[in-house]
Amino acid sequence: MKTPHAAALGAAVIVLVGGLFAAAAANGVAQPQTDSQLVKPAVSNASGDFYTADQLPSVWAAVITHYPRSLPAGSAFPEQPPSFFDPDPGAKPLYQAGLVDEVVASYWECAWLKAGIAAEKDGSVSALKVADQAIADYGSLPSVSVGLNIAEYRGAIATYAKHAGITDLRQAELEMECSE
Repeated sequence: MKTPHAAALGAAVIVLVGGLFAAAAANGVAQPQTDSQLVKPAVSNASGDFYTADQLPSVWAAVITHYPRSLPAGSAFPEQPPSFFDPDPGAKPLYQAGLVDEVVASYWECAWLKAGIAAEKDGSVSALKVADQAIADYGSLPSVSVGLNIAEYRGAIATYAKHAGITDLRQAELEMECSE
């Protein structure tokens, strides 16, 4: 994975579905839990809530264990946080609440992009439809819904595709956001 989506597109923070979450909660619908609802951040200050490097493995495990959407068949989340979370020796980094959610969501979306591309190659219309619906739901995932302007994100993918000469937006997004 190259970078979390939010880092790739800047620091724009727009609440896209907060009202929908509140309405669903009022109607008794179970809501996806964010990382900070699953594991209490160790540091809270005027800048926000943060996890320590020591908390990261347990936060990662909680998020992937309680993820609100399934992965495509044959896919799995990495059991450990990716190496870009590894601090330099002697460093004491803090990781903002929501970041683990966003990184796990990136893995989730990349798995569905790969499934959609495979389904299209195989000519499986039903599998392609399932993958495309999953990709369309990306903006409703925990922390993505408040940390990413989905319209700007999709626009960045279209711009990348145009400049790279790629006609399949799934393939463009896979190249832009996912790595083997």
